[in-house]
Amino acid sequence: MILNDVPALRLIAERLETCPPDVAGWFDAAPARCVSVTFCNPLSVRIARDGRLLDDLAGFDHVYADGMLLASLASRLRGVAVPRISFDGNSLAPAVLREAAARDAGMALVGGREGVAGCAAITLAREFGNRLAYARHGYFTSSQEIASAIAALRASGAGLAVVGMGGGEQERFIRALRDSGWHGVAISCGGYLDQLAGGDRVRYYPRWVNALNLRAPWRVLHEPGRLLPRYLRDYQPFYRAALQLLWRGERA
Repeated sequence: MILNDVPALRLIAERLETCPPDVAGWFDAAPARCVSVTFCNPLSVRIARDGRLLDDLAGFDHVYADGMLLASLASRLRGVAVPRISFDGNSLAPAVLREAAARDAGMALVGGREGVAGCAAITLAREFGNRLAYARHGYFTSSQEIASAIAALRASGAGLAVVGMGGGEQERFIRALRDSGWHGVAISCGGYLDQLAGGDRVRYYPRWVNALNLRAPWRVLHEPGRLLPRYLRDYQPFYRAALQLLWRGERA
């Protein structure tokens, strides 16, 4: 199924949560099932063109708007406030990681290049006291590799799985983990493991940057080679679809 950008954006906006996260409630439910959490940003419109991302999102328990542009547009389309929530050190990550540590829920980290997950685990253990149960890089060459990783993750006894494999891929991994019968909290994290691997990036943004909603300019300043192409090229489908929806005065 090939989707045009406008319906893809509209469907994403409809799926976004309007209530704040109930992290303790997620862990309360986790012993009996997989609680799945992920995030959408403007790049999600481009990724959603083939329909697979939207199919995956339909099976998630919670989907949040990662970024002010998407949160603001969704709020306008739906007529209700859609909060910006992301899995990083200035938003949701500390609450999730502290809750996992308090419950002694072993942590699985999947994502980044070889060695990134292990380095990130050292930072999280130092900052929040998280116990590492399983770590693996986020590059898979076959469905058999994914199945093997999921089997190892399940055998580790982890109660929290943090998956950073990029938009679309991380949702498919979490969906496969959930379908395997694993119980716990599974949450996507984008590039957060790479930020953590530096050892001093638990809170990626200074507090004043976060308070003034200047995250995008700050990231461009520090990662121009990666983020300028994303904002100027990869976000184009979102920009066009958003302008069309706003021009028409549509509601999601």
